[in-house]
Amino acid sequence: MRSISSSRRMVSLLTQAQTTQTMKKLTCALILACTASLAGCLFPESFVARLGFEKDGSYTFTYAGTAVNPMASYDLKGRGTLRSADEEKLAADATSLKSNKDVKAIKYKGAARYDLTLDARRKAGESMRLLDVFFVTTGTDGVTTVASIETKENDRKMLEDLGIKINGTLDVRLPANAEVISRNATSTPSLFSSTYGWKIGKIGDRPILKFRLK
Repeated sequence: MRSISSSRRMVSLLTQAQTTQTMKKLTCALILACTASLAGCLFPESFVARLGFEKDGSYTFTYAGTAVNPMASYDLKGRGTLRSADEEKLAADATSLKSNKDVKAIKYKGAARYDLTLDARRKAGESMRLLDVFFVTTGTDGVTTVASIETKENDRKMLEDLGIKINGTLDVRLPANAEVISRNATSTPSLFSSTYGWKIGKIGDRPILKFRLK
């Protein structure tokens, strides 16, 4: 009986270790995917994002909504609550981020979540990578790509298990001199709108737009 009980405890410990290791790998991947200009890693949840390009290729990105710290969410799920020291650290991170030029406003809400407003401006050809929502790059061929980072199936499941969900929209406005090469938008320019739009309702939804300025 002792042998069986010991074996069960060993299996339980191994399972916990594997889960922790998987979470560490996921967290590292998310941190690498996040912008280098933002301290730590925040993952988008509920948001409205807009990206507007000018004729000269310069652009502005805005984000208004909430974001979550995945590692803190992991601790929250494991313990049922965050320690006071953890909450203070997360609040201090928000204070530090206020000095970032792309952060217009940020406030820690508790439970590993933040209210976040971004206003990022870039010159023509300048790359952007923010919150793993989207990245913008322009290749040597002059093709500009707007997209989000692809999330692997295991990572998606882990984030969902942590209670992290995405409910957001993205609108991209292109100038008249833009030639669209490919896109998977859920809405396209019409008589009353000049933007391409995406509804992002689950982790793994990946907006992609490629264009070239004439």
